[in-house]
Order: sequence, then structure tokens, then C-alpha cells
Amino acid sequence: MIPWIVYGFLFFGTVYGGIIYHSSSLLFLAGVLLLPLFLYLLLLAQRPLLKLWTAEKKYVLMADEEMSLKLIAHNQSPLPIRRLRLRLTMKNLTTGERRRRKLSYALGGRRTNLLIEEKAGYGIWEVSWDRIRMYDLLSFFHIRKWKRICCEAVCLPKKQEVNLVCRREEGDGKPESHGFLAVGTKDRTEICQIREYRAGDRPSDIHWKLSAKREQLQVKEYGSPGGSRMTLALSADQREQEWMELVYSLLSGCANLFRNLFLVWKEEKTGTLWEWDVHGQGGEMIAMELLLRHLPGKLSRQELVSLEDVLWVEGDFSFYWDRIKIHAFSRGHVMEELMETELTL
Repeated sequence: MIPWIVYGFLFFGTVYGGIIYHSSSLLFLAGVLLLPLFLYLLLLAQRPLLKLWTAEKKYVLMADEEMSLKLIAHNQSPLPIRRLRLRLTMKNLTTGERRRRKLSYALGGRRTNLLIEEKAGYGIWEVSWDRIRMYDLLSFFHIRKWKRICCEAVCLPKKQEVNLVCRREEGDGKPESHGFLAVGTKDRTEICQIREYRAGDRPSDIHWKLSAKREQLQVKEYGSPGGSRMTLALSADQREQEWMELVYSLLSGCANLFRNLFLVWKEEKTGTLWEWDVHGQGGEMIAMELLLRHLPGKLSRQELVSLEDVLWVEGDFSFYWDRIKIHAFSRGHVMEELMETELTL
């Protein structure tokens, strides 16, 4: 409102002075002052031609706890728009955190990718842009574009790429396939056969050398326990980030080893017992998203009394395998210990 008042006083004052004093220079200046009004009318015509939308990307990976989202601005008019100003609102549906801040972007060309980088932790983030303003070439006037753009981003916790191996050591020292859990090793169970690639198989199971020789993707089939069922049970009454990182690392490692992996937890708010089948490529990402939406609470062992081969993860970073405590991680060093520790049953 203030720019319009200043502009009006300046324009009509110049015109009045030019008429009273018969000054051609003042009248010429008044004509020049019509330029901002002309640019404003052009901006008014461009308002419906500016399209804004978000990039189609649901899962956001964190790098140094920084989340990046992309907003795309498409100006369908050949006339340029100087600048966009908008308000960013972020709400973490997992932790309840809220934040707001104003952003300003200079538009270059007809299509511009506006990158939003925010320091953000794990969780389901609901992101919206509103109070959008378009500025003319002189950045003197602006037009409000009353449109609210919303998107949802799943910001996954950090994870360590770990491989899990299950074995059992007999009295003569010869290992068998069950009863021994090692974290951070490169070995896996023995390969039983090679078969053709099927949709949903993991890229880590592809036999690349044989695939190049046969000119067709070949997949490694592992023996026991790769084809057995395993249950990862969670019991916690807190939503600490380090604990979520531990769960995501274990979930990813177990999904690479076991063909039938189930994630079990009890929802904190409703008390609903969830049992999620983690399968297919990227299944651990979907399972982790579901876990962030329905945070785990305390889970009693009587609810899983009928299940076998259960790896139980408590909120105090302790592990149990079939009711036997096998390890307890220390806070602040969980990810380092996870890569170095060997869990023996």
C-alpha cells in the first residue's frame, strides 16, 4: 500500500507542476513515471500464467542433517518476472516440530528450479508455501498470488550399510547356518543356485559377472537362513533420533539377508499391534515410513509368544534374541559400535 501512495503523490505532483508551470520537462517526467504502472499491468496479466508445483520426490535423504526440497516455477509468459517472495511453513508430523520463514527467489528464464535447503531431523514433514508475491522488473510493485502449495516429504534417518550373517558353532568348531549373528561382516550364507532376474529382486543379489557373460541379469539364490522367516520386534517409549537410526540400519541389513522379514511394533497412541511384511526392492524405506507415522510404544513379550526367531530391540539400545540378552549399545556411540560389534547367541 505504501509504494502506491508514494507513487501516486509523485506522479500527480509532477503532472500538476508541469501543467501549472507549462514545463515540458516535468510533463516528460510524468510520462516516464507511467512506466511502473505499465509494468504493473503486465504483471497483473502474468499472474495466471505463473505455475508453481513441487518436484515428484517423496523420500528425502539427509546429508549432514540437511533436507533439500525442490519447488518448480514455470512462467508461461514470454515476459519476465523479477522476483518471487513466499512463506515456507514446515511441520514435522512425527515429532510435532514447527517452523516458518520467508524466502525470496530471483526468477531466471521460463522455468526455474527453486531449491529449499533446511536443517531438519528425521520424520514426516508437511511442507507448504503460501503468501506468494510476484514482483515487477523494478521490484517496486507486487501482486499476491493466493495459492497454497503443499507436499509431504519423508525424511529418513541415517543408516549404516551393514550385512548380517546367521550361523551356529557346534562343539567341533564347525559353523552351521543358525544361531550366530554378526553385524558389520561382509560374508553371507552360501549360494545355492543362480536364476534369472525377477521383478522385486535386490540389486545386491545380482551376479554381475555371470550376467555380463550371459547378457541377461542373473540373481544369486542364498541358502539358509536367507530363505527363513525373521521378526524384528521394537519396544520403545521414546522417539530418540539415534534409536531410529539404529532401527533403520538393522531393518536394511535384515532385509538384505532374510527373504521373509517382518517388522512388529505396538503403536504408541492407539495401542494397535503392527506386523509389516518387508519385501521387495526398497521395502525397508516403506517400512520405515510406516514406523515414523505410527511411532512405537512399549510392547509386551506375551503378545509375541507364538513367534520364533525374534530379534528384540528395546528403547535402551539393548538387543534380545529369543528372550536372551545378547548386547547393549551405549548412547552416543551406537552407530560406531554397530559397525564393530559382533553379536553372539
